[in-house]
Amino acid sequence: MQAPICNWDLNRLCAHPMTDLPTPEPDASPCLAVCRVNGRSGYCEGCFRTLKEIAGWGGMSLEERREVLAALPEREAQFGDAALLEKARARRQAYRHTRTES
Repeated sequence: MQAPICNWDLNRLCAHPMTDLPTPEPDASPCLAVCRVNGRSGYCEGCFRTLKEIAGWGGMSLEERREVLAALPEREAQFGDAALLEKARARRQAYRHTRTES
């Protein structure tokens, strides 16, 4: 049985790839524009951050961002949906590719 999903509208909290806000690489937001928080794990199903981490991302230092980023692979391994993530990552990569060509 799948964990319940909380379909909150997090668009105002996430740094979506569609925005023009510059973020430093490689510490850019890991957001994949999935923005669904799993009610059981408490993590977004796209980026595996908590609501607190998502909301606070813009105000975090680079060190704090790197700490969050370091925790994401373990969270993804434990809670990730491979098919969903593959589609979201391909969509984000395609978007980044079109932005660098223009």
